[in-house]
Amino acid sequence: MSINKFENDSLKQINFINEGLALGLLKFFNRNKVKKALKSLKDDPEFKVAVDDWNKASKKLADDIKAFKKRNPGRPLPWER
Repeated sequence: MSINKFENDSLKQINFINEGLALGLLKFFNRNKVKKALKSLKDDPEFKVAVDDWNKASKKLADDIKAFKKRNPGRPLPWER
């Protein structure tokens, strides 16, 4: 393994960790604002449709991942490499 590839892999991991940390801090400091916004949207029919679509899409994605793993038992998913 070349040093350049090692450095690039390390940089990718550091950026991934930094993004996760920044998102966590953003969620922590804006928690009350998000709760208030969601409470005001609770009765909005467009919001309900969007949430239902999101749930259907996430269920379909989970089913597709299970089907992929069943068809290709030894092959890792792209984010598992």
